[in-house]
Amino acid sequence: MFVSGVSAIPAASPRPAGAVAGAPARPAAPVVDLAAVAKAVASVKEALKPVGGGLEFNVDQSTGRTIVRVVDLETQQVIRQIPSEEMVELARVLERLEGLLFNQRA
Repeated sequence: MFVSGVSAIPAASPRPAGAVAGAPARPAAPVVDLAAVAKAVASVKEALKPVGGGLEFNVDQSTGRTIVRVVDLETQQVIRQIPSEEMVELARVLERLEGLLFNQRA
């Protein structure tokens, strides 16, 4: 699923020291303003219209990551996606696993 505007993704909390045996504490991720990302995506789309419009820029709702697709204008088939759908799904699974791991340790 893709969204063009959502308020913000909260920063990830750093792991408390010793939360996972032998793992160093992770620094907090920066807060991403999805409204600003959506605005930037819209302006890029608008700028690319005269050139051909075979590029699509979207924000994946579940990961908050920007997805770029090269689309055949005649058939509307996706020629290439960056990151690939497999990598987007992997990111989703890893985020779920991380949540499960820390919920069990809490």
